[in-house]
This record gives sequence, C-alpha cells and structure tokens, in this order.
Amino acid sequence: MPRHGVPDIRDNWQKGAGAAARVEELHIEDVLRGVAAEIDPQLVVTPKPSYFHDLYYSYQRRKNPIVYERNDASGAVWYDAKRGRFMKNQATGGAENAKLTRNGIEPDLVLEHSGSARRVIVEIKRQNAAGNAHQRLFRYFPLLPELSRRCGGVESPFVACICGPISRDPSYIAEIQTAFDVSGLPDHAHFFTTRAALVRWAQVIVFPLIMLS
Repeated sequence: MPRHGVPDIRDNWQKGAGAAARVEELHIEDVLRGVAAEIDPQLVVTPKPSYFHDLYYSYQRRKNPIVYERNDASGAVWYDAKRGRFMKNQATGGAENAKLTRNGIEPDLVLEHSGSARRVIVEIKRQNAAGNAHQRLFRYFPLLPELSRRCGGVESPFVACICGPISRDPSYIAEIQTAFDVSGLPDHAHFFTTRAALVRWAQVIVFPLIMLS
C-alpha cells in the first residue's frame, strides 16, 4: 500500500509481475487446450481446480481419523461426512458455528482424461531472474505418492512450464532442472522458448502420462 502519499514501487512491481504471469498462464493454457483437442475429445483442461483443496487434512485423517471427528473445541478442525468437507470451529459456538475450511494446494492447471479420471498437474511459473518464488515448485516432489492416489494412479502426475526471464537464466535453469532430475522427473520441466517447442513437449511428455496405452 502507498505510504505517506508516496507510490509504493514494490506494490506496483508485484502487480505488474502478477499481470504478466497471468498472461503467460492463459497462453500456455490455450496451447494445451489446442493439443488436447487434437489428441482426444475426452481430454479436459481445468484451471485452478479444487480437487486438492483438502489434500493435507485428508491425508492426516486417513492416518488418524479420530482426530477429525466432530467436536466442540475452539479452533478444532473436523470432517463433516454429510457435506464431505472439513470444518473449522470458530472462537465460540462449537461445531454448530463451524465454517468450511481447506488445507491443500491449488495448481494452475489440471489435465484430465474424463474416461479414466487420470490426471496430471501443471504448474506455470513465470518469474523475473530474482528471488526464490520458483522454489514453490519443489513442494510437489514429496507429495507425489499422495497426488498419484488422487490422479487415477498416474505415477508422477506433475509437470511444470517455466517462462519469462527465469527460463533463460543459466543459474535458475540449473537449479530447477537439477531438482527435477534428482526427483526422477527429468522431462517434466519445460523451459519455454517457442510455441512449437511447447506443443511438442505436451504431445510427447505431458499428455501420454494420462493416456491409456
């Protein structure tokens, strides 16, 4: 926010970066929709899906369901079987005053084969060659076994498209590619150069992950 009537340069930069990232997301989404339409009409591209909003709570509930039984403790999180959602109690009112809550992830895109419910997550990272926001991509690696359960058994249901200045910076390329390499996903990171190269990556690497042979 501006302080003392002086424009906040950081706020302006963040707004500009956010707008540029959104343009890139829409461009890549458009390309993937085009490839999907050519391959199979049952391929669906969904932006900002809600499939994984309860990822962490659901995982913990499977481990210890008693913890997530309905109770009236202030701030408690519990599972409402009728709604199929997690609820969080407020400061007062117990479970009767609880509100919907979530604790998970929201990918940029999910690609799904509607005939098999096989899915793959797509993260689009546009970043200037500064900072460490790209490291949010790395949170997916330890989650792969759980994501596979929710993606129709796809073994490694995560890919990333990196674009903007970061996709041309040798230090960032090396860091990101190394993280994917050592996680067993060497081809799952794409550094955007041209539309044709993106189409090729989608055809050869991405969509085959969810197509049944």
